[in-house]
Amino acid sequence: MENGNRHPEIKTTTDFSIFPKIEFRPYMLEAAYDYLEASRSVRAGRPRLILSALSLEIILKSFNSKPSENFNKIDERYEFSAPTVNGGKPGGRKPHDLYELFKTVPNAFHPLILRRASDIEVIVLQKDAFAKARYFYEKTEYINGTNQYNRHVNRLQEIATYSLCMLTLLYKFQGCGDLFINFTEAVTDFEKSEASRWYIVRDPDEP
Repeated sequence: MENGNRHPEIKTTTDFSIFPKIEFRPYMLEAAYDYLEASRSVRAGRPRLILSALSLEIILKSFNSKPSENFNKIDERYEFSAPTVNGGKPGGRKPHDLYELFKTVPNAFHPLILRRASDIEVIVLQKDAFAKARYFYEKTEYINGTNQYNRHVNRLQEIATYSLCMLTLLYKFQGCGDLFINFTEAVTDFEKSEASRWYIVRDPDEP
């Protein structure tokens, strides 16, 4: 675990007026939603983790992606182009590293990603989940004799869920006219009921 990853000052909010203007990438959020919904349909923990990681990866990349095709259409295409972080560019060297991608998100938007102070620790632990956990029949990394990709499966899904809902609600608040943003049933449920349908109850042994 890297030092300095704790964010005890993180506070959630439903006052979306405090956030700066964001560039809308609705088709990316719709793609993230599709993978997140797919993660709910699988029973096994490892596939659920991989799909949740992919969903969160797309969400994080949406902050630094630019339109490349089908401009202003419902299926607008985007290209990820992140700023350099610590000498490395996630878009090239580590395109699936969740922690590197998180560091490219402007600080003002961090409350849209992190609901708990410990969420960043889960992101660090599972930063390579999509890249390294897919072939679970092969040799993988272990921590204290335990496969790290069997840990915090629900928590990563929970972080992706919270991030997607909060970002979608921000888009809606700032006037995005996309059909998915305005009419997706899951986000409407989140807005009305504190995510009674979406929010995952974490495992008892997870922080």
